[in-house]
Amino acid sequence: MAAVTKLGGGRMIRSVNRGLILAALEASSQSRADIAKSTGLNKATVSSQVAELIEAGLVVETGIGPAELGRKPLLLELDGGAAYAAGVALAPRSFRLTIRDLAGKERLARDCSLPAPPSAETAVEAIGAALDRALAELPRPRYGLAGLGLSVPGVVEAEGGMVLRATSLGWEGVSVREPLARRCGCPVWVGNDAKLAAAAERIAGGRGKCEEELLCLIVGEGIGLGAYLGGELYAGPRGYFGEAGHLPFVAGGRPCSCGNRGCWAAYASETALAADLAAALGESAPLPFERIVELGSGPDPRVGACLSDYAGALAGGIAGLVNLFSPNALVLASELLEALPRLFAELRDRVAAQAMDFNRGCELRLSALGRRAPAIGAALAARDRFIEAAIEDPGRLGSRSAP
Repeated sequence: MAAVTKLGGGRMIRSVNRGLILAALEASSQSRADIAKSTGLNKATVSSQVAELIEAGLVVETGIGPAELGRKPLLLELDGGAAYAAGVALAPRSFRLTIRDLAGKERLARDCSLPAPPSAETAVEAIGAALDRALAELPRPRYGLAGLGLSVPGVVEAEGGMVLRATSLGWEGVSVREPLARRCGCPVWVGNDAKLAAAAERIAGGRGKCEEELLCLIVGEGIGLGAYLGGELYAGPRGYFGEAGHLPFVAGGRPCSCGNRGCWAAYASETALAADLAAALGESAPLPFERIVELGSGPDPRVGACLSDYAGALAGGIAGLVNLFSPNALVLASELLEALPRLFAELRDRVAAQAMDFNRGCELRLSALGRRAPAIGAALAARDRFIEAAIEDPGRLGSRSAP
């Protein structure tokens, strides 16, 4: 949850206190005494701020907690029925929609098709229509739809949300945030898919919260990197961190969709593998994903050699990232590696062989969330922005109550 700034005096103090309380409840159900202990706030401050958050409909008393002596405490948690946040992960031919409540529970998820490649206008209308249908199936929360996060496989301007380049979508200099906000009737936040996947992995993946240095690599039509460095999601000074697929890999090598030659993605993306397999088998068109998985499980030596070369190319770049960042873990979001365990095992062995001795403690693992991660991260980003507004002034939320 982002820190609250640019507030004055007592208002700033109250906002910081509310932020500490809500952050504590994001982690788990807690009593008022638990919150005071974990945040360092005094009990009177916790009680008054909790009362305000309950009145605003953001926090709810859920039951009785354990106690060694005396009266058993009431437990508090975020009120899942207060608001929904939607997350959408765009891909060249489809998008994934997830709707989550304020407590982070997934209420609905589905995949929707798109024409390839979609124009911004087509994508906006398709997302809006899918969201309308989804919300009609769910009970209406107190504050309605709090916001929508949009995950894009490309370079996104940090402040304005403009898509500077998304090669797989055919977008360059596309402003999609405002049109989508008008169509969906809620605030919209646009971000890079790999960064959002990293956020989802750390928050919702079940293992990442204790990992201060965590890399998340999305490998699909391209390659993107998200990173937690020092416990914070890293974006770089201009917000463009993460274009790992365009690291120079082979000098003067294959042409890349970015216009350069020899980029890592030209050798280690699933798009590159589909083309390499077709060439090895004497076929004219890149192989579809389902056929790659089918062939990858079979005995054809041409396929085996191609997959081994692919594992080598992917491992070389991953070992470089491990040696550069020295993370606790590197999480791979790859449908292909999930579907072909032998390929992942070979990749892991090759990375271990190429990483420096002192970095071999880095855990290389597949994402617990898989291809769902960017959409989940987008929904969590939208939810956090709603919570930030509540931290500043929960009383203002009354004007947003759903009819």
